[in-house]
Order: sequence, then structure tokens, then C-alpha cells
Amino acid sequence: VAFVCLLYTPRLRNICELLHFSVATNMSHTHAHESEMNKNAVVKGQVLIVATSCGAFPNTDVPTGLWLSELAEPYWVLKDAGYDITLASPNGGAVPVDPVSLAGDAKTADAERMLNDDEAKLALEHTVKLSDVSDPTFYDAIFVPGGHGPMCDLAESDLLGNILTKAA
Repeated sequence: VAFVCLLYTPRLRNICELLHFSVATNMSHTHAHESEMNKNAVVKGQVLIVATSCGAFPNTDVPTGLWLSELAEPYWVLKDAGYDITLASPNGGAVPVDPVSLAGDAKTADAERMLNDDEAKLALEHTVKLSDVSDPTFYDAIFVPGGHGPMCDLAESDLLGNILTKAA
């Protein structure tokens, strides 16, 4: 997973460096957590993660959605480092997860951790409706995880575009 910080401001510097450190060192996030991060740390900041609400490819019944590891890996890096995370989606409520991302090698340790963590599961099942994000400047970073689902509803979302513009 590669992390690109498009809005690289001083406010985002620590978050971007944290994500790049985790990827560059190829550490499992459990190991990074144990060796580099303090689980009981005070909240360092606020991060908004915007996930998809699209559960099927357009005009088909073929399931798609969020590629779980694309959310899980940055989620745990940030959460373990002490950031408070708000999950949002265009429709609010449960995030559809691409079933292919739950099989075989696609199901990473971080994805498995997310599925077994009560707080993370609750966040995935009860996202904030994107239109209810009233002050994007409240967040220190906004992250959009990948998968095919985001291409259906987030890639051309005026609402997401406005939120990102206001946050910059």
C-alpha cells in the first residue's frame, strides 16, 4: 500500500511521515505499535477517513466496495499512534467491503484485526454521513482509502471535492 499526501502542509507533516515510515520500513503495524508507538498516548489529532458507500459495480449485481486493507493499514497506523479517527461515507451507515479483499492473501493482518476489533467494527457499521461533516478544518488529515467502490461514488463527488477544498 502506498500513501500519497496530496495536501502536504505543516499540519499534516507528522501524519504523512508516520504513514510513510510504516510503509518504508515494511513493519507490521503491530510491530510498529509495540516498538515505536505508545498505545496509551493522548489524542494527537483528528483524522477523517472517507470510505465508499458503493456495494456493487454500476448497472450490475457484481459486488464491490472498500478494499479492506486499504482502510485497515492506515487506520491502525494512525489509531496506534494516538489519532482519533472519524469514518464517513456518502450515505452514512455500513461500509460495503469488497468480498475479494476478505479472501486469501488479500486479507492482511491489519484487515483481520479490524474485523475482530469491536470499536473498528462499530465504526465500519455506523459511519457518519459525509454531508454531516460540517467543518473539514477540524481534521488534521482527510484520507480516502481505495478499492473499486470509491471509483463509483467518490471519484467524482462534488461533496467530497468541496470538503477537501475547505480543508486545504
